[in-house]
Amino acid sequence: MGNKERLKGILERQAAAAEQERLDEAEASAKVRSVRFEVIQKWQQQRAHLEIAPPLIADSWAIRAARGLLDWTVRDLAERAVEYAGVEFTNGDGPGARLRTK
Repeated sequence: MGNKERLKGILERQAAAAEQERLDEAEASAKVRSVRFEVIQKWQQQRAHLEIAPPLIADSWAIRAARGLLDWTVRDLAERAVEYAGVEFTNGDGPGARLRTK
C-alpha cells in the first residue's frame, strides 16, 4: 500500500469520525431541546395553576400583625386553626380531641 492510499484511508477515517461527531452533537442538541421543551411546558402548567389558585402566603410579621389586630395570643390562633381544620376539643373524662363529624 502506497503513501497515497494510506493518506486517503486516514482522511476517510477522519471524515467519518467528524461526521459521527456531528451526528452525536445533533442528537444531543435534540435531546436538550426536548428536555427544555418539557421543562417549559411543566413550568407553564404550574404557573397556570398558581394563577387560578394562588397560595396564601403570610410572613411571620403579617401573622403577628393580624394577631395584634384581633387581640389573639399564639395559643388562640393555634386553637382556632385546629378547630377550623375540623378538630373538636373534648373535655369529658379528660382532655382530648376528635375530628368533627359532618
